[in-house]
Amino acid sequence: MSTTTTATKQSTGEEIAPIIPPGFSKRRNDIAGLFVGLTAVYAAIYFGFKDSETVFGFTKPASEYCQETEGPCSRSDLFAFQVASGLAICFCGVLGFQAWHISRRAHTALPQTPQGRLFGFLQESETLCMVNLTFQIWDFVVSLIIPEHSGPLMLCHHVMAATVCYMALQHQVLHYYAVFFVGVTEFSSLFLLVVDLAKYFPPEEGTIYDTLVGVCGPLFAVAFTIYRVYLWWKVSFLLWNDCYQVVTSGISNKLRPGKNYVLYTFLVLNVPLSFLQLYWFTIILKEVQKLLVGES
Repeated sequence: MSTTTTATKQSTGEEIAPIIPPGFSKRRNDIAGLFVGLTAVYAAIYFGFKDSETVFGFTKPASEYCQETEGPCSRSDLFAFQVASGLAICFCGVLGFQAWHISRRAHTALPQTPQGRLFGFLQESETLCMVNLTFQIWDFVVSLIIPEHSGPLMLCHHVMAATVCYMALQHQVLHYYAVFFVGVTEFSSLFLLVVDLAKYFPPEEGTIYDTLVGVCGPLFAVAFTIYRVYLWWKVSFLLWNDCYQVVTSGISNKLRPGKNYVLYTFLVLNVPLSFLQLYWFTIILKEVQKLLVGES
């Protein structure tokens, strides 16, 4: 019987907690290295093209993002942010999609029971939490120096997401749910990266870049609807039910003694994060409406 997926049993047959090393302590060197790596990518692009007309010969930034700039305006800070954050987002989105849909290890490597989904161990989940935690902290810090990203709503989102990732990583819980919330939901963000880039750096009509933006826009709307609205609420309901089952039955105290507060924290943060998805969804619907009205 594996100690990483199910509890061992004492001679009396009573379940005890599996021995799983705290994830944050185990992966702190990886976290530090990734933080430095993202910062290095950002700094290389930002300082390398700070005084240029464009970044990598890309289209010039939209005039609204250069109103207070004297001399050449490349907005290399915005470009650097999109590239660095894109690396972390793509990693999480692809790994999460692979573990959820392709290899299906989130469904097959973990027991499909409340305690299996909440307390089972999955290596992909630990890695996803490590990468996303680092990204959320990095994003929060860098956003403070970029006006377009320093809004209070997004900063609060980074704090909540980082808290979820840290607790899942450190206490080795919710690995089934981490694949979805930390990985799969980022799949829609792959398309958003291109859409946001086009907002800051508008494509010239008829170019490959313009075609790519035209494809990614609808794909983002569809992926967001599937993963961050429909499945988000469906998986959230399962999360609440699983937590209720393990707490009321006493299983949570056997598998993670004294850690019920961790589950409560996840549930509390799940509420604002869930409604935040609906808020963003209303914005997407308004943009779709504008597009349809404009084409009619």
